[in-house]
Amino acid sequence: MANAEDECTGRFWEGRFKSQALLDVTAVLQCMAYVDLNPVRAGMASTLNESDFTSIQERLAGATHNTLLPFSSLTTDRSQLPFAEAGYFELLEWGVSTARAGKNRVVENIPAVFEKLHIDSQKMADFLLQSPTTLPRALGSAQAMRCLARSVGLKFIHGVSGLYSILRDKNVPVRSRPA
Repeated sequence: MANAEDECTGRFWEGRFKSQALLDVTAVLQCMAYVDLNPVRAGMASTLNESDFTSIQERLAGATHNTLLPFSSLTTDRSQLPFAEAGYFELLEWGVSTARAGKNRVVENIPAVFEKLHIDSQKMADFLLQSPTTLPRALGSAQAMRCLARSVGLKFIHGVSGLYSILRDKNVPVRSRPA
């Protein structure tokens, strides 16, 4: 009755916000980096330390509280992020320099975490610089996304190939490439 009076559907935030399933470690890393780099990409900050209200600013300031998962490259514990803190910081610094260079960039100084997780540096740069209007339902490896599609009775999930898939063929070495 109240919804009819207000002429709304009653859905929380009227459907303005969508969620994405993060299907694997690479998807978590991809999403964390995208969010932590938002102020830099928007031109509101030029360094990670200036990125107000981000987890990276808190981590760089030495904050340790229950809302930030700790990093540990030697763990399979789901309560910890399975990559080294230094590697994540290196990835974000790379993201800052990539964002500064914009579309006329050459992807250089590839972070070591890319090799460990088989991330394609060019695809990651493209993902971090995008302003998506249509986001996929899920982020993750093509295999994880196909598995999700099968589990929900779909034949296809948007994002399995193309921009949203940042993984490279495991047989192809990480290297710098022109944009």
